[in-house]
Amino acid sequence: MYELTAIRDDNVVVVDGAALEVDLSFLPAEVWSVHCVYGKPDIYLRDVWQHKSEDPDDLVGQCVSAWQAEQQRLDDERMAAEEAWLNSWERIRQERDQLMLETDWMILPDSPLSDADRDAVKAYRQALRDVPQDFAEPAAVEWPNKPAVVTEHA
Repeated sequence: MYELTAIRDDNVVVVDGAALEVDLSFLPAEVWSVHCVYGKPDIYLRDVWQHKSEDPDDLVGQCVSAWQAEQQRLDDERMAAEEAWLNSWERIRQERDQLMLETDWMILPDSPLSDADRDAVKAYRQALRDVPQDFAEPAAVEWPNKPAVVTEHA
């Protein structure tokens, strides 16, 4: 069972504590709010002294359906935004910058690495810099393999 509160004038539906802005224009004009607790509907009319404890028009069900449709729309929108982020050059640049940051200390003149290891790190960093030019789209990016010295010091 769920708890529901829908306030027509505010276009707000709360289901089990989760509030969403929902178009409630489908509710009759005389309805001020729709409530349901433990499966028992309570429909308040604009005349504050009147309310119904029956729901022959299934207003509770309509409010729940409207809330679920809005929740689905928001989920779809969020998923589309996440998909766009995952397939963006901005995300690739941020990931690349983080990989570069992990190796910054390795190319300093006073790093404890051997010249051969430092050269391997430099080649790896150049490969990271080349990523945007080497791939046509973000989804196709394959990161260069980290040299052993990088994984040893991670």
